[in-house]
Amino acid sequence: MDIKDEELLEKIRALKQANPYWGYRKICEYLRNELGMSINKKRIYRLMKENNLLLISIPKSEISGTDYSYESTSKTTALFKAIGFLFALGVILTLIFKNILNRKE
Repeated sequence: MDIKDEELLEKIRALKQANPYWGYRKICEYLRNELGMSINKKRIYRLMKENNLLLISIPKSEISGTDYSYESTSKTTALFKAIGFLFALGVILTLIFKNILNRKE
């Protein structure tokens, strides 16, 4: 059963009107499962993109309000480097003291 783009677009528009927060994946799933249509998700995506029916994506940082700036990242990196250096220094000093204590004179 091959359906024309115009007919499919009418069904997509009706679904988007009833469910404005559905994206192309949900619409494709509905057409496949509920209507029994054999539709490729890439075709649904193309039709929705050409007709400006896709959802607008919002970056996660805007949703959570978190600011992932370069400055905070560099401070975190410097902190981890300092912790790593102190750990390595501790291991070296431990080995040196063990060697001194285990010497036989």
